[in-house]
Amino acid sequence: MSIVEKLKKKSLDQKLFVAGMLLTFIGLVLPCAFNVPDWVSNTSPINVFVAARALNLPGSAYNATFIIVLWLASLAGICTFLLSSSIVSEALVWFIGAGFGIASIITLPPFLEVTPVVGYANVGCYIAFVGWVLAFVAWVIGASKVKQAEIRKEI
Repeated sequence: MSIVEKLKKKSLDQKLFVAGMLLTFIGLVLPCAFNVPDWVSNTSPINVFVAARALNLPGSAYNATFIIVLWLASLAGICTFLLSSSIVSEALVWFIGAGFGIASIITLPPFLEVTPVVGYANVGCYIAFVGWVLAFVAWVIGASKVKQAEIRKEI
């Protein structure tokens, strides 16, 4: 079965979920941050890979891990769309990625000595955020459809 045939069989909420994950994946590859200290990068703006390489130091390696796992979770969301049709797997991938995203937002600003989001966010960061929100909304829509089907079956 080709990817196009699989895409035709998926519901709208699953298509929206993968669109959100694709936006997140692309957003994290695009330049995500600027105005970072010189020790992080001499070039500005930077994407997540440059940031992870710069933050992979003793005492801050967990920040690099948070950023890379966030990017891998968006990739896992795309794979989940292609390989599974379970709402639970979509939720698991989204919540893992969101957890690591929140952890990186909490731990990075004090470490970089910048104001959260406003101080270092660039276009890629905003695209990634929109992707995560779109994926969450699609997951909620899919979950509500499952619940409605269960309620109808009981009546």
